[in-house]
This record gives sequence, structure tokens and C-alpha cells, in this order.
Amino acid sequence: MTATELYQNYYAAIRFERQGLFQLVHEQYGCKEALYPGSSVHITPSFYIPHVVYVDKSNDAAQFFSNKNAVIEQISHHKKYKRSAFFQFLHQDYTQALPIQHQFDLLIALFAPQVIHNCTQYIKKNGIVLVHPFQNNLYDAANDPELIFESVIQFTKNLYQIIPPDKTGIDPFLKSSPPRKYLKQNSNSVDYIENEMYFIFRKI
Repeated sequence: MTATELYQNYYAAIRFERQGLFQLVHEQYGCKEALYPGSSVHITPSFYIPHVVYVDKSNDAAQFFSNKNAVIEQISHHKKYKRSAFFQFLHQDYTQALPIQHQFDLLIALFAPQVIHNCTQYIKKNGIVLVHPFQNNLYDAANDPELIFESVIQFTKNLYQIIPPDKTGIDPFLKSSPPRKYLKQNSNSVDYIENEMYFIFRKI
């Protein structure tokens, strides 16, 4: 399967790309360099963020990123910035030390476990962490003394929107139950249902 087909099957075909999410994070926080542990083949962040390092131990991801020309072509076709896109792929377990000296202004902690425990060390002071509640990432972020809760991102009225925290802070979200339904059947396809909340933390 080609790089284009992998991305199409895993993300584009079921509308799981979440382009608006990364567009909003980039526009609101000005992130230009991101680290994405457990990325699989989800290259959507590179459409908005010009420098992204992807980390995944899966062979599918390794196969996908091994065709650098195809990946760059796909990113270049979709990117929303003028400069050349840069990406790097590390084929390894991100819970082990990463061979990078660089620090990033965005950590993407979505559908991979233990990202907060293992990867916040690679984020700059005042850098942003984009968190999904999957497998306790939200709890880990809320209890990390180096991270401060900043806002919630929710998909409403076909747009991703930032919701500033109220006086109750993060606690109500830690107690809420995640959605149970993620896919819906249309007339000729299956689509992802975007009913998630995402959370922004800042490293202090």
C-alpha cells in the first residue's frame, strides 16, 4: 500500500484528519515546531506546522515514512504556509529516550498512552501541550507540576473553538465520561464522529 493510500484509509476516508484542530492550535498559539509521539501516519499537523517530528514503533508507520518523497508531496499539496515543510520520523518506542536535543513548542498527546510522562521533557518553557483524554493523558497532564491548564477545544457548529477555563478549572472534565460512539455509517461510507474535547496545557 502506498503512503497516499495509507493516509487515505486511516484518516482522510473517514474524516478523521481534524485539520481544523491543528489550524486553530497553530493560529492561536503560533506553534511552529511539534513533537508527535504515537503518530501512526497522521501527518495532518504538517499541513499547518512547518516542522514536525513523528515518533512511532509500528511497521506501518515506518513503511509510510520511508517513502519521503511521497510524504513530502502529500504535505506540500495541503500545507498552508509558504516555507518548505520539514518532517522527521523516528521508528521507536517513545517511552524510551529519544535521540533529539531539540526542544519543541508543541507536544501532541492524542491517541497514544503515557505521552505526558515520557515526552514533556522535550517541550520548551511556555510551550503548549495538546491533550486528548485517551488512556489517562488528561489526568497525567492535570497532575504534572510542570503543566498548567489553559483551555478546552471543542468541535461545535462545524468549527473547533477554544473555551477559556472557568473558576472550576480542569476538575469537571476529569470526572466526565468520554463519548461512546465514534463512527457513523453514511449511504456509502463510514465517517468519524467528532464529539471529543481536547485540552491545552502550558509548560511553566
